Amino acid sequence: MTSDDRVRSGTILVVCTGNLCRSPVVEWLLRLGLNSRWPAAASALPIGSAGTSAAIGQPIPLSFAARLASVGAETSAFAPRQVTREMVAGAELVIAATRAHRATLVEMHPRAVHYTFTLRELARLAAAVPPDDQTTIEPLARLRAFVASAASARGAGMPGDPTAEDVRDPFGGNDARYASVWHTLVDATSEILTALCPVDVRTLTSAGARSL
Repeated sequence: MTSDDRVRSGTILVVCTGNLCRSPVVEWLLRLGLNSRWPAAASALPIGSAGTSAAIGQPIPLSFAARLASVGAETSAFAPRQVTREMVAGAELVIAATRAHRATLVEMHPRAVHYTFTLRELARLAAAVPPDDQTTIEPLARLRAFVASAASARGAGMPGDPTAEDVRDPFGGNDARYASVWHTLVDATSEILTALCPVDVRTLTSAGARSL
């Protein structure tokens, strides 16, 4: 075990700007997906979110709160928090909403460059993860293998459009804008979960399931 292993304990950290819209949705989709299909991972891999300019004291916008409730997430007690260097250093995987967020996080903790991705980038790179029976693998080992595979694919220059790797902020927009971003978040999170464990968030959320 390295000194880095002793600091990092399997946490998945999701980051956007205010920790009100994009990062809480991804946090809950990941948590619900693991709870439903891979309980051992749900208990072994803590999932949290934070913001680079956290909107402390504000609630998740109704458009997203209602959609999260429809898939079984209880968000009334959710409280935005400010991301810190310690959070980034202690995470096993950091998922950022945009390239700008990713750059900010890596500037906080340069070693995080190896395990920090934008959401859509990670979804694209997830295709590089071997299609083995992931449910039989110890959760932390599987997460580390997944992150290593994604980082290797990125280092190999896996094709992709960098301009398509950001998820826009819906805050302040109308419900149609929230709906568009919701579908982007669900689609990307589904790709990640499918690579990490056998689950398809898109099917469950489109069916209005109350639990993932």
